[in-house]
Amino acid sequence: MKAALVVPPVRDFYFTPQRAAFLGVRTLAMLLKERGVSHAVINGVRQRGRREPLPGSLAHLSPHVGKKNFFGNFYRFGVTEDNLAAQVREYGADIIFITSIAFCYAEEAMRTADACKALMPGIPVVVGGPGPSVYPGYYLRNCAADFAVTGEAEHFMEGFPGDLRSAPGVWYREGDILKHTEAPETPCSFRPVLVPLHESADTAYYSTMITRGCPKRCSFCPVWRQFPGFRKAAADDIGEMCSPLMGSAKKVHINFEDDNVTLDFPWFHNVLETVRRCTGGNFSFSMENGSSFAVLDEEKVRVLKEYNVRQMNLSLISANPDILAENRREKGTGAFEEAVRLLDRHGIPVVAYLIAGLKGETRASVMEGVRFLERLPVLIGISAYYPVPGIEGYEDRSFFDAIPPRQCAGSAFMPWHDIDTPDLVDIFITSRRINLGKQNMSSLNIS
Repeated sequence: MKAALVVPPVRDFYFTPQRAAFLGVRTLAMLLKERGVSHAVINGVRQRGRREPLPGSLAHLSPHVGKKNFFGNFYRFGVTEDNLAAQVREYGADIIFITSIAFCYAEEAMRTADACKALMPGIPVVVGGPGPSVYPGYYLRNCAADFAVTGEAEHFMEGFPGDLRSAPGVWYREGDILKHTEAPETPCSFRPVLVPLHESADTAYYSTMITRGCPKRCSFCPVWRQFPGFRKAAADDIGEMCSPLMGSAKKVHINFEDDNVTLDFPWFHNVLETVRRCTGGNFSFSMENGSSFAVLDEEKVRVLKEYNVRQMNLSLISANPDILAENRREKGTGAFEEAVRLLDRHGIPVVAYLIAGLKGETRASVMEGVRFLERLPVLIGISAYYPVPGIEGYEDRSFFDAIPPRQCAGSAFMPWHDIDTPDLVDIFITSRRINLGKQNMSSLNIS
């Protein structure tokens, strides 16, 4: 058996190297290798984008595209879906796995499935990843894929190869009816993978995820719903993952994609020590999805500095205490400022994130948060709110049948609650303008 693991192109206003690890695909490749299944990762994503017309689903942004400090063009990052399907056919796959890295990119995954079925009608096509996990029925009703997989790859692969209709967490068709098996609610054990991203003249960049799930229950986040429980990779597995770094001729930089990887700080300290041992100390690291500022203190910050943290991404979410309480955030602006000042004393750059457009927020309340961050030694990251099937307030997934998935992205700047698109765009532009004024922090990495 030959399995093709397919990564569709991405269409958006921007795309960063940190988003290109596709850790789920690499995990599936590891599991297939262990089962002796021949496979190839066929990656349709490219870093350099090609301009495409603004899609109709984003027509509300046409008055704003090209404004100073806003996005200038819409792009396709990667090959076309037809080109990608031709590569899969050339490989000679017996089964095709297509990843959908987010529900907002469902269209690219579904186009790829349709293109593959058109060229190879007899080959089973499986879509999986974060997108199908939150709404598998949407994919099966809107493209030619044979199966949609929810949940974790380790559970799905327990009986592979075998009858996919009996695998856990699988959706499929019987005539016009969608049927499915239940995804296990019991968390599975997992082993992390380390994925090379790119190299500069002196540094090799990698990405990994060493936890799954999150113990927090933020209303706007789907992570704790997709991954049951909060789990950390075993020390031996982390050591095995890092062992190829020994003897690296270049400095190593690792981006941890985890949510709140610092919550168990003694464990994370041991992780960093393992990386230092494997690299001979010639490394640095970052945490793309942020760290909880509530856990930081002098001792922890000293440890992060000692192990060469490049920057900290901290989520304030909102400066409004009522909004924070409604979204189950315990700490507010006072604790946030203390954490930022502490990091600044140790020379650690900070990117601070606000969510614009949460239910109950107004333009004025979000701008209050922007002005609060303006006086702190941080760059400001504005994340426009967007819904994901299954999160609080959107448990009825049929809501998403009537809207294009592409609107379920922060870059869509949709007016989901009480702030309209022009105000969301203006908040974003204002924050970028503030960032440009902080010349001494220009080395920070923020979209």
